[in-house]
Amino acid sequence: AAAWCAAAATPAHAARAAPVIGLATERRAVLADVPVAACIASAVTETLVRRDGEGRFVARLAAEVPTLANGGLVVERSDAVPDGRLVATDRLRDDARWQDGSPITSEDVRFAFQDDRAAPVGSERRWMADHVDHVEVVDALHIRFVYRDGERWPLYPLAPHVLPAHGLAGASADQRAAYDHVPMHAGAFRVEAWVPGVGMKLVPFDGYVGGRPALARIDVRFFRDEGAVVAALRRGEVDVAPSPTAAAD
Repeated sequence: AAAWCAAAATPAHAARAAPVIGLATERRAVLADVPVAACIASAVTETLVRRDGEGRFVARLAAEVPTLANGGLVVERSDAVPDGRLVATDRLRDDARWQDGSPITSEDVRFAFQDDRAAPVGSERRWMADHVDHVEVVDALHIRFVYRDGERWPLYPLAPHVLPAHGLAGASADQRAAYDHVPMHAGAFRVEAWVPGVGMKLVPFDGYVGGRPALARIDVRFFRDEGAVVAALRRGEVDVAPSPTAAAD
């Protein structure tokens, strides 16, 4: 989550039981397509592969990052595709679980890809999905991403991610909006409480693939605007202000 939460540091103050994240205005949904909301989304969701603080790919829900070296990535060439195309086979961890305890499978990856392909043009999800020609479910734990002809996209490991097909397949618009508001996902934390106009409480997910987080909880506070967040940072009431809340000036 830290990679999504570039923030100003607070002055030294008495230690708190939990870190406090300050958001300028209340977001409509945890999964809102805005940069500030990404800080919270990255704490409560998880994907197959992420980048660490140094930009390296790190496997999370996937057992490993598919590469040419380990055979998970190949370049297929044929008379019809002389320039070749990338084909990546992702293997899910067999202990990956949703926060409701259900196992995460390849069907969840395919469902998420179909959802991304239907996202609005210009959105980040649609942009990533448009690098892919199609996906193929191999079995419950293996899924193959076939990228577009001639594609040499260096961020290919980031395209696959997951959504709970068992909870969202056939969902109405209202049900999907409710899910985006407070998602049940596979991240290190889950939303335990959301008090409109006040804030949120995030608590650890015991079944997280990376192990139970060391933090007992994360508190999120809503402020009227960016200036109020910066003032709270200066007073030591907030520990993290997601970029771009606190600018250089």
